[in-house]
Amino acid sequence: EAPLIEANDVGLLSTWSPAATMMYARTAHQATVLANGSVLVTGGYNYNSGFIILATAERYDPAANYWTAVAPMSHGRRGHTATLLQDGRVLVAGGSNGTQRLAHAEVYNPTTNTWSAAPLMAAQRYQHVAVRLQSGKVLVAGGWSGSKVTRLAEIYDPVTNTWASAGAMSVPRAQHSAVLLGNGKILVIGGYQGSTYWPTADIYDPATNSWSSASSMSTARVRFPVVLLPNGKVLVPGGNSGGTVLSSAELYDPATNSWTAAAPMGTPRYVHSATLLSNGKVLVAGAYGRSSAEVYDPAANSWSSAGSMSTNRGEHTATLIGNSKVLVAGGNSSGQLATAELYVAEAQPPASAIYPINDPIFLQAISSWYYSNTNQQHGHTLCYMAGHSQCVGFLGSSGQLVAACDKRVEEVPGATHIRCDSTSFPVKFIPHENLPAGSGKYTAPFLSFCQSQGFSGCHDVIRRSRSGWPWYAPVYD
Repeated sequence: EAPLIEANDVGLLSTWSPAATMMYARTAHQATVLANGSVLVTGGYNYNSGFIILATAERYDPAANYWTAVAPMSHGRRGHTATLLQDGRVLVAGGSNGTQRLAHAEVYNPTTNTWSAAPLMAAQRYQHVAVRLQSGKVLVAGGWSGSKVTRLAEIYDPVTNTWASAGAMSVPRAQHSAVLLGNGKILVIGGYQGSTYWPTADIYDPATNSWSSASSMSTARVRFPVVLLPNGKVLVPGGNSGGTVLSSAELYDPATNSWTAAAPMGTPRYVHSATLLSNGKVLVAGAYGRSSAEVYDPAANSWSSAGSMSTNRGEHTATLIGNSKVLVAGGNSSGQLATAELYVAEAQPPASAIYPINDPIFLQAISSWYYSNTNQQHGHTLCYMAGHSQCVGFLGSSGQLVAACDKRVEEVPGATHIRCDSTSFPVKFIPHENLPAGSGKYTAPFLSFCQSQGFSGCHDVIRRSRSGWPWYAPVYD
């Protein structure tokens, strides 16, 4: 059943709130969203009371806001990778145990809460990258191998539980980043070797198991996040370039193999996080000595403040859970942190969520209704209340497209259809003045009224009027 949203939550501004504290303080750990929506946190280190490399793992339940210890890994590790496999298991590879870099890999099964050994990688790896391919295999590339940085790559096949060579990048890289592109290829960016910081980029093609050079960034950088945007471009914000902490950001376009400058962040950052939100924007949070956060809007190529966390965090993790929340956990702030926080994103879908007007799956609505602000559209909120990631168009009585995601329409006369994603559910809009007293607070009179209208479950989205317009309450099963 869809959640209730209070009247003053519609168009809610982004906020931070405390989450439950982890069982262990940790930084340089990994966080992986599992198939059931819970978050697995693995490894990292803690030197609050001696230097400890952690083998422990724990799991966050978003519904209960609670952490639970799970089976520990066979090796303590930091600077490792943790990749969700297509079958719901998690591949953890490489890292450092404090005395040596690791070639060890292991696989976590959340169903049985057990770890099983994977074969050793061909090389030790620390501060490397790992990306799941469209085939379900996992590409692992670069990192520290012993006392040197490697350019070698390999592929893990979870079906056969084997590793195979994936050739070599153009240069050795550590503290670099990688992302799966929309065309199925992997873009690997930046990093360093010795005193050389790389602006260069490589592309891995799994179809040919080969590497090719991509165009270079304008600025060399390490320890930066990378995000694939809904428009297919890649955002690279911040990082460290030869000791200089960067506020600059760049955009890579795979279609043209070119980089362009994006608007710079308001704050220089490295060892920060960047998380793609369900509205198509990007949340960037923390860094060494930073508690602030900001949001990048690709459509406007601009940054805006997203408030501040309760404490400075660097080398933390940030994972999107559900449609609108980001879990930020652990990190470094004059010592390792066990605390976690939740960022609640504004409920607004991406601009690209527009369906053809002849799409046959639509729902009945009322003959006319009103809304005034892009961030406060009835349809947007209705979709998100129903747990959908997209709100699509509205059809007028003559069949024309009269409204769509992120399009401002002052009044929609004759709107007769609405659709959220591909799920159908009955919809009815009832003017607020027709509802019984107390309906805005989801009281018994409101529920009784809904049931009298033939709905088994009713949800109220009371929207304040603007310019004297009436209040409306979407009600649906």
